[in-house]
Amino acid sequence: MLYDLMHKNTVVARIDIHESGAIDEIVSVTSPAHLPIGTTLDGILDKDELEDWWIGRSIPASRTGIRDFLEISGIRDTTSMLTRSMGLSLSDQYWVKPVDQDISWERINFFDNPFSADVGNLLFGRPITGNFDFSSPDNTSDGILRKRWAIVDGKRCLIKSGNPPYYQEPFNEVIATMLMESLGMECVHYNLEWVDRIPCSVCDDFVDRDTELVTAGRLTLNTEDNRPVSGLDKFRTQCRKLDLNVDPFLDRMALADFVMMNTDRHLGNYGLLRRADTLEWIGPAPVYDTGTSLMCKSTTEYIESIIGMSSDVPKVPSIDSLGSLDWVDMDAMRGIMPAVERMLLDAVDEVPDYGMTPGRADALISLLNERMDLVEKAVAPSSRPLRRTCRPSSSGGRRSS
Repeated sequence: MLYDLMHKNTVVARIDIHESGAIDEIVSVTSPAHLPIGTTLDGILDKDELEDWWIGRSIPASRTGIRDFLEISGIRDTTSMLTRSMGLSLSDQYWVKPVDQDISWERINFFDNPFSADVGNLLFGRPITGNFDFSSPDNTSDGILRKRWAIVDGKRCLIKSGNPPYYQEPFNEVIATMLMESLGMECVHYNLEWVDRIPCSVCDDFVDRDTELVTAGRLTLNTEDNRPVSGLDKFRTQCRKLDLNVDPFLDRMALADFVMMNTDRHLGNYGLLRRADTLEWIGPAPVYDTGTSLMCKSTTEYIESIIGMSSDVPKVPSIDSLGSLDWVDMDAMRGIMPAVERMLLDAVDEVPDYGMTPGRADALISLLNERMDLVEKAVAPSSRPLRRTCRPSSSGGRRSS
């Protein structure tokens, strides 16, 4: 079936999409400047690259609970869901319009118009009654964690749960928010909420009807930079070509990842914002997706075993890679710890079945204090003794009454 690939109301290209969701053919290109970043080779739209971008918009097969979702919904795979919601997203303004239909972006975009909760409800294991409505931005949400979009008080909010058995990722998102906001960093603000007695992180959409996210992976794809360097270095180079100085932002993000022991800062987890109408680059997107941190997939016993040796844990940024730390306010950083302790111990009391035991809460608090100790030694190696704002509870992790 023929579709026009749209960027808001700009016709970008005409493409033939198979009923499976795959792109059969590129018929024509109308507005080359508005093509999705990373889909051209030598300035020409490449079918394989465009299809990779298109399929990359669908829910990944690794998403928690996706097999049950496909079975219940009667869908063969998630790629075929894309055209059922015209490929609309809450991360950018691209979509596809059947060539025989007269539809404006203003009429159907999810930033301004309501959308169905059916896909999100089913992804969270909730039963669906009546006819199933696929008109949802959940069709184009990436990542492996169970997640859904919702409209709360008129705002578009993303709700993410954690992975069993510890369900720790939502707590990590909130701790990272506390940490980065204490240091004045631009970051997405995550709150902790309980959905069906499962902890979830909730954040407002940091993209609006006029702006969009371009990930570092998209920005560095198919560039002329063939040096054997990291993706991060290629991202810095591309940003310099756009007259954007992202070094201070990236240095601060690295500090947060060091403290949080984040092992998942891949090229899809940071990027730039730009204006969809003018294609003007705005600057770095606020830091987001810090859930895979603080040894969230490890047993409590393993976390306890590395306390005192966390500087040697693989896949975590080293203190030597952080550059100058003169900007770090240690008092502000340590000031988050009482709130962190309260949140973790409240989780122990509220939902003891989901992995946040008193021992795990204490281990995470000790681990965070140790990471801050390492930063303080680098900031002021001999100017003052290390000071901790709070320590693990001596009452087995539970609050005294």
